[in-house]
Amino acid sequence: MLKHPLIRFTLAIAIGAGALYLAFHKQHLHRLGQEISGANLFVIVAGTLVMFLSHLVRAWRYKMFLRPIAPHTRLFSAFRALMAGYATNNFIPRGGDIVRPVLFSKRENIPVSSSVAVLLIERLSDLIGLSGLLCAIIMVFHEKLSVEFPSMETLWIPLAALFAVLCTGALLVLLSERKTRRVLEILARGLPRRFRNAVEQAAARTEEGLRGIREGTALPALMGTLGISVLYTASMFVSTLAFQGTGLAHVGIAGCFLLQSMSGIAFILPTPGGTGTYHFLISQALAVMFGVPPALAIAFATLTHASNYLLTTVTGIVFMMADGISLTSARSEAHRIPIVPVRPAKAH
Repeated sequence: MLKHPLIRFTLAIAIGAGALYLAFHKQHLHRLGQEISGANLFVIVAGTLVMFLSHLVRAWRYKMFLRPIAPHTRLFSAFRALMAGYATNNFIPRGGDIVRPVLFSKRENIPVSSSVAVLLIERLSDLIGLSGLLCAIIMVFHEKLSVEFPSMETLWIPLAALFAVLCTGALLVLLSERKTRRVLEILARGLPRRFRNAVEQAAARTEEGLRGIREGTALPALMGTLGISVLYTASMFVSTLAFQGTGLAHVGIAGCFLLQSMSGIAFILPTPGGTGTYHFLISQALAVMFGVPPALAIAFATLTHASNYLLTTVTGIVFMMADGISLTSARSEAHRIPIVPVRPAKAH
């Protein structure tokens, strides 16, 4: 039942609306307006542009993952497809999972099944990054977390260990072509039947291609994951500078790593562009962990989300229009593209 698009979309809207209510329901709009008007919007936009650098690194990592299968793809094509996918996600959660591989495959003339298979590998890499970050965050802020959440004091170390195991397990899967193929097949079960069959066929060939990932691109891929995390955090830090002379000045770089982890969780949840979940998790992290006044915390979450949402949406839509792609046409093209097993590139 939950696989029906209308039901999934309704659920996503409900989650986003509920999270927005939790974030804003006790706020005084006048005070919130004062905090927003006092922010330096140019600095907020600068923080968003740093975020765009992380998108460029993500596109490069995607290209690196694909290199054993299609070694001559272009970075700009990967970036265009990524931004188009983000723009689609801002309206239809998970819609970018169709638009992005279709647009990239169309521009690079490779089977869409291969693009989807590598997209699933990218998610595995994201799991490594997020679980590793959460483990580090718990260790760094263990005392503070124990003070703020005393009922969970005995759980923080086991949670850190769990995230460490999850990170290590995902890394071992990524570095084993057979295990990665199996994970791809499991993840593909949530896709439409024909799409799933295409990905499973690509996964069979990708198992061989992943040997190249392990031997030739594992280090660049892991460096890309680290680079994405660092740039996300830098984006958060730059954005805190838009509120000079406020409690945000005490958040610091370490605190921005925590905010980045909350942002990662917010965008995993199925809401349009993280709307609601981002506002709630970021504002709660600022208020609870750093004592930032609620109105200021909400103002920060609102401005950073709005800036990223608007610039991402405009950029992605421009790229989609230039390539003649929409969600409807992407679905149609995904069904028309022939399923052709892709042979991995030979090592030179």
